[in-house]
Amino acid sequence: MQQAQAHVEDLRLDTERRLTCKGSALVRFEYLNWNVYIRRNKSKKRPDPERLERVKRIFRKEGCLPRHVEHHIPAVIDQRRLDAALEHARRKGRWKGNTLPSNYATINSQDGYPELEFPGGIECLRGRHRIEAGKVWLPPTEKWWIVDLYLSGISYELETVLVEEYANEEKPCDGEIYRKIREYQCLPHQGNSQVSPITCVSLEMRWWARFNKNREKRLRGLLRNRMLTAGFDALSNIPGLFDAGMMVTTLHTVLATRCYEEIQCYLQYTGTAWDGFLKGVERGRQRVDTVTVKHVELRAPAASTLDAEYLRGKILGGAIFSGFSAQERAVICENVLAFKGVIPSLFTFFQDIHLLQACVDSFKLLVTVDSDQTLYTALGRGYTSRQQSQRAQTSETTFRSQTASPRDCLRLGYLQLFAFALRNYKHLSMPPAKENVKEMPRARADPEVIQQFAALSAQLGFNSPEIDALTRASGPLPLPGAGTQEPIPILVTTGPGERIEHRHGLPRANTFEEDRKYLFLHNLCEDSDDIGEGITSFFVLKSWFTAFFDPPRGLTRAGLSAEGPGPEPPLAAHQQAHEEDVNMGEARPRTPIQRELEQEEEQIIQETRR
Repeated sequence: MQQAQAHVEDLRLDTERRLTCKGSALVRFEYLNWNVYIRRNKSKKRPDPERLERVKRIFRKEGCLPRHVEHHIPAVIDQRRLDAALEHARRKGRWKGNTLPSNYATINSQDGYPELEFPGGIECLRGRHRIEAGKVWLPPTEKWWIVDLYLSGISYELETVLVEEYANEEKPCDGEIYRKIREYQCLPHQGNSQVSPITCVSLEMRWWARFNKNREKRLRGLLRNRMLTAGFDALSNIPGLFDAGMMVTTLHTVLATRCYEEIQCYLQYTGTAWDGFLKGVERGRQRVDTVTVKHVELRAPAASTLDAEYLRGKILGGAIFSGFSAQERAVICENVLAFKGVIPSLFTFFQDIHLLQACVDSFKLLVTVDSDQTLYTALGRGYTSRQQSQRAQTSETTFRSQTASPRDCLRLGYLQLFAFALRNYKHLSMPPAKENVKEMPRARADPEVIQQFAALSAQLGFNSPEIDALTRASGPLPLPGAGTQEPIPILVTTGPGERIEHRHGLPRANTFEEDRKYLFLHNLCEDSDDIGEGITSFFVLKSWFTAFFDPPRGLTRAGLSAEGPGPEPPLAAHQQAHEEDVNMGEARPRTPIQRELEQEEEQIIQETRR
C-alpha cells in the first residue's frame, strides 16, 4: 500500500515538473535572489561558514562545474517575465529558438544555454552556498550559473521537493533530518497545512532514506518515547542549537539510561538557558547559527573572567550572533554574561550522557528497573520511610539532618544516591552481561563500596531485594562523628582553569580523585557567586549535576543540623530560585511534564503509606 501511494505521488510530481519546467538558462549571480529559500529555511538566513568552506574545497579539487545537470539550481519565474527575457536575448542575438534547452524537453538544443537577464531577479529554491562560494572563487567573467526555470505558481509539494532535493554542498546533518521528519509527521495535524497527508508521508520517507538502517533504528526508538521526543522537539525550535549537537548515533545510550526525567531536565535546562540569552530580542531563535553555538557552549561567563572577556569580544564584535543587529547583540551579551554554570547545548548533552550512564550502571546493584519504569520510579516504589526528615551525608563519615515533606525526602534521598554513585562509579561497575565482551579497561568492582552503597540506600529509606541482600552482609554506616572535617570545594582559580575540551563527558583521572571527596549533595546544591579567571574541574561536575537533576538551591551546609532537624526552605522556593538563575530573573511556570512528574512522586508517596 505504501509503495503504491509513493508511486502515485511520484508520478504526479514528475508530471507537474515536466509541465512547469520551461528549460534552463545561464543567469548571472546578480539576478539570483533567495527570499523563497529563506522563507522555507528560516535557520539559513545567512550561509553556513562550514558548508561554504566545504564547497570551496570542492571547487579547488574538482573545479566549478555549473553545466552538470545535477548541479543546476531550480528557480521560479512568471511566464511574462520569462517571455520578456527570451525576447531580449533574441534581439541581442544570444538565442534563436522559442524554447530553452532542458533535460525535460523533447528537443534538446546543441547550442548550449542562452544567457538571460532578469531585472528584479528570480527566486532560487536552493544552491545558495554554491553561489556564495562562486562569488569568491570564480573570475568576474564567469560569475554565472545554470538555472532550471519553473513557472511561478507551482504546487507547495513540488516546491518542497525542489528545495529539499540533495545538493552536494548541503548534505544534511542529523539535526536537520530529525527536524524535517518531525515536521512532516506533525504537518497533517495542523489546520493550515498546504500539503496532503499522503504527500507528507512521501516527503517524510525521503528524509528517512538519508539514514542508514542503524541510524533509522535508533531514531525510531527515540520517537516511541513521548517524554524524550517532546524534549528534543522543544530544542528543535532553535535550529542552530539543534543542528550543532544532534547525534542520532548516541540515542541508544540515552534510552538505555532509563533516566528519562533527568534527561528531560537537561534538555529543558538547555532550552531555558538559550531562551534566556535571547530575552528582549524578538524572533531570535531562528537566527542563532551553529557557529555561535560552538563558540558559546561550555563557557562559564558569570564565574570565569576569561570566558566573559572572550564572549564579550565575540558577541559585540559580531563574530557570533552575527544575524542580529548591534543593539540586539548588546542585549544578548548582557544576558549571556549573567549565566551561572557551564553553558549547556545539545552537543554537551550527548557528551554528558556518558557520565550519567556510568552512574546508572551502579544502580543495577540496588534495583531492577522494569520495562514500564524509569530508574526514579523504580527506586521510588521501594521508598518505605514515613519520616518528616531526611539524613544528608556531608562527608564519608558525617551526616546531618534536613526536615522535609515525604515527597521531598524521597527526592533528597535519590539525589544523595546519585552523589554517591558519582563519587564511586569506577568502583561500582557491574560485570558484563555476556562473556567475551570487549570493553574499555576499568577498575574492578569494590565489594566494600558496594555494601556502603546498599547501606546508604537503606538508611535513606529505600528498599529492594537487592538492597536487602547486600545490607545483610554489612553493618550500618558510621554515625555522625564530632569534629570530622567536611571539605569545602574550590570553584574558581587563577589562570585559564579547566580547559574547554575537558568540560564535558567523563571526568579526567588526574582531577577526579581530588574532586570526588567534595561530591556530596550540599556541595552540589550550594549556590556561589565566586569569580576567578578560570573554573575548576569541580565547577564542571557541579554544573553537570545541576543540568541533569535541578537540585534544590536551599540545601547548604549552614542550613543542615548535625544534631536534629533544622529549618528547611520550601522545595518550590528551591525550584523557583533555580529557574530565576537560569532565566536571568524571569520565573517560568511549571511545564505539563514537570506537573506529571510531581503527581507521579505524590502517587509513590501515597502508595508507601498504605
